[in-house]
Amino acid sequence: MNKGKISIISSALRIELWPKFIESFKLNNCIYEIIFVGPKKPNFHLPNFCRHIKSNVKPPQCWEIGFRSANYDLILIMADDTFFINDNALDNLLSLWEKNNIDNKLIISNKYSIENNLFDENAFKLKYKNTNPVTYAKLENGSDIKIPFQPLFHKDLIDQVGGIDNRFVITCWEIDIFLNAISRNYKIIESNEIIDEKRYGTNTSTNLGDYSSKDFSLLFYLWFNKKGILLKKRREKVKFYNKDQLHSKTQGNKGKWIFTNEFYSRFIISNAYSSLKKIYNNIKTLIKIYLLRKS
Repeated sequence: MNKGKISIISSALRIELWPKFIESFKLNNCIYEIIFVGPKKPNFHLPNFCRHIKSNVKPPQCWEIGFRSANYDLILIMADDTFFINDNALDNLLSLWEKNNIDNKLIISNKYSIENNLFDENAFKLKYKNTNPVTYAKLENGSDIKIPFQPLFHKDLIDQVGGIDNRFVITCWEIDIFLNAISRNYKIIESNEIIDEKRYGTNTSTNLGDYSSKDFSLLFYLWFNKKGILLKKRREKVKFYNKDQLHSKTQGNKGKWIFTNEFYSRFIISNAYSSLKKIYNNIKTLIKIYLLRKS
């Protein structure tokens, strides 16, 4: 029986934080496993309840691998630089699940802080346009859409949707799944548990800004009308990952993960790549400014 057991799926980028990440769950009484998926392999021994799955494919595809590898029915997605503030957060989440669950159509969101600075509720509203004031995406009844943060949910949701859409390069894949849940009348509640993101102790650069605008454009095309109101039905069917070469070859929109050999993969997640990219973007900006002045 997998009831009351949690599969924690996490990224595999900031291996220097893993010992603390793993340690942060030790006071929970429930049964759980931790699955790290991604390009970096730890140089230390992992406990028996932890697994690392090596893959150099793009981030959403790594999450797909993690979902397919989970042994337990309840899924908790977490980045490897985030930590629950409460030592027994998993036990509390399970208790909340048992009190509110009906037919597994439940998602439990958590509160979010960075270095113990708690975000307000607007941080989780889906921003549709950067107007003044901000225009938020809305349900048909006019209420703002709030996206669950690093939530707990049943793997039935993944089975019902069929998996992650392979067109997302780095982000919005989880929002796509949760909008699917909303369209299927899932109940979304918020726990009192706080997940804190740490911005120290790691040198790993982030990829989030590289493709987020394209991913959001795809998301809004699939789910919203021109006024930012959620459609009753997704415009297109999900384009699923093929099980063949799931671990070894990036599928769908590839972004910079077009190659998955070890040398290239190490380079694109390095600080050197991040620095070169910043220089390149600065040069592009200067050229644009110069050309505008000339015209």
